[in-house]
Amino acid sequence: MYFVRAYDHEDHRYRTDYRGQTVVPSFTLECQEDHSCYLEGCQRVVINVSGEVFETQLKTLNRYPNTLLGNEAKRLAYWDRARCHFFFDRHRLSFPAILNFYQTGGKLRKPHEVPEEIFYDELKFFEIDESVIRDFLLTEGYTMQTVRTVAQTNWRTRLFSAFEYPDSSLFARTVAMFNVAVIALSIALFCLETLPAKSSPKCPTLVSAKQQGQYQTLVAPVPTTTPIQISQPSKTYGFNWFFILETLCVLWFSFEFAIRLVTYPFPRKAFMLSLANWLDLASILPFIGSTIILHFTVDCYDQCQKGSIFLNLLRFLRVFRIFKFYKYVTGMKILARTLRMSFREMTMFILFLTICIVLFATAIYFAETGNDRLQFNSIPDSFWWAIISMCTVGYGDYVPRSLPGKLVGSICVVAGVMTIALPVPVIVTNFNIVYRQTLQKRFRPELTREKQIPPNQSIVIMSQENAPIKIDKWDGNALKNALDDAAKKIMNESYGLVESFKLIDGRLALCSIAVSCSLFALLWDFLYPFPASKTVLIICVACYFILTGVISVYLLYFEGGVFYVGLEKDKAGIDPDDKWTLQSSLKKYDDQYCLKITYTGGVSKQTRSVERVCSVTEFFDEEGTLCYDLYEATVKGLKDSLSADKKAK
Repeated sequence: MYFVRAYDHEDHRYRTDYRGQTVVPSFTLECQEDHSCYLEGCQRVVINVSGEVFETQLKTLNRYPNTLLGNEAKRLAYWDRARCHFFFDRHRLSFPAILNFYQTGGKLRKPHEVPEEIFYDELKFFEIDESVIRDFLLTEGYTMQTVRTVAQTNWRTRLFSAFEYPDSSLFARTVAMFNVAVIALSIALFCLETLPAKSSPKCPTLVSAKQQGQYQTLVAPVPTTTPIQISQPSKTYGFNWFFILETLCVLWFSFEFAIRLVTYPFPRKAFMLSLANWLDLASILPFIGSTIILHFTVDCYDQCQKGSIFLNLLRFLRVFRIFKFYKYVTGMKILARTLRMSFREMTMFILFLTICIVLFATAIYFAETGNDRLQFNSIPDSFWWAIISMCTVGYGDYVPRSLPGKLVGSICVVAGVMTIALPVPVIVTNFNIVYRQTLQKRFRPELTREKQIPPNQSIVIMSQENAPIKIDKWDGNALKNALDDAAKKIMNESYGLVESFKLIDGRLALCSIAVSCSLFALLWDFLYPFPASKTVLIICVACYFILTGVISVYLLYFEGGVFYVGLEKDKAGIDPDDKWTLQSSLKKYDDQYCLKITYTGGVSKQTRSVERVCSVTEFFDEEGTLCYDLYEATVKGLKDSLSADKKAK
């Protein structure tokens, strides 16, 4: 055993790779006889970036051979013969983070002093892998954009995309422009019809016996006189343009909603679970309900007295039409994302504001108790004063009179200014981030995933935002839900199974019946106040609790932890579908996750199953992010083992 200088026998191969130029190493490395510096890459490499010199080992760069620095042929173009180093005329402050990416084995962090656009350009120049750039952009707050194309389009998909995605075609843009005009018209009608000159009575006027020569609508009967019903001179109030235009707008909204419902490529349940679709429905039903009540109520007095609250509620719901602009206005999307990003800060702000309101309302109540002109009758009555004082509005309807009350009011105003100022910088920062990302997202191809879907599966023409799966690693339910959702995705996308929703539809039907019982009880009690509604209320409450028990039994014995049922279609289309069932369990305060996959043959009806019990720590990193590749290998291993048994038999 003896030692030699590594560059005496191996460094020649390294020098000749760079066109015969002599590379003078910065140190002399002694190694054993069986050591190869060229193969193991322990030579030093000098990199000059705009005058700043960096040194690292060759094996560090070779960890990522597809990058500019890791590929020997690519980095050769930047070799400086005269100075015997690599020279890059690039951004100097960005390179330490890029070199640290090689040294740490894939950890990429942007320096705070480097703008995001410049750092992104440097990553593209050094040919960092797209998956690494995508992960970096996700940590910066970007979201994934999945663009799905269809193998074969038909009239249904084209019609759905025209009404759902304004940028999909010229016809879609035309429909969007017309839809925006109708929405603006309906909102304008909603506001203008409340003008006194434009409002018209809907029923005969109720007047007292002393006011028979006048017309005066009574909100409540006058105790001293007996209200009688007197017909108007004429029930014709002219041609009501407001009602006609409102009807046309509602007809268009109904037509648009029906088209999207009929041509929706996903299961109808997914359509009804969308909040945007419920808002669209809220722009249609109030008009229909109020029209039916106003024109088909037999007793006008009963209509005005008992139905006024319900009618006002229906009229109020029409204002939700303004949210239909969300699909067409980018600014509303930016605002919504900003509020979602600032949810934690907004929650803290509301908490602090609530504490201060209770504190100062209590203080002002006791401070003003001895005042002769008492305005603050109770602590809840003082909440209004505390709110308007902390918001620095100060209407002047409640004014402290005593010296202690004035001191409390002064402190309340100062505390309100400080409390309101706390979340404002965070919200403004989040708004700037979202606004910048919205403008730059179109130039980030790493955030776009293109996928072709067979025509027999669910189809989405345009983009949807999918955030990376990251949950609280101490939340057992969140862990289980994340793993279950990932298993669903693997079965659908990797094996092309078609998910069956029969179990979920059964649960949804039971829940709908239970909710219908409760709503019917509320409506019946509204029309026939207690105790006249006692019998119906008892029946509805009993039915509700019975249905709740049925739902519990259904979840325990029928579903039994099943979160996915997939159907494997027969390629010939002759035999029945094979069924794949996924069950999971994760006990409270336990880390053992059990995944069970059951296969049921469509022809033989024989059932085979396989399961695996392991710790959830195998699939989540220290930050609580799901390691999708590891979990995908586990699910595929279980599924493939059943498929192998199926082929063997």
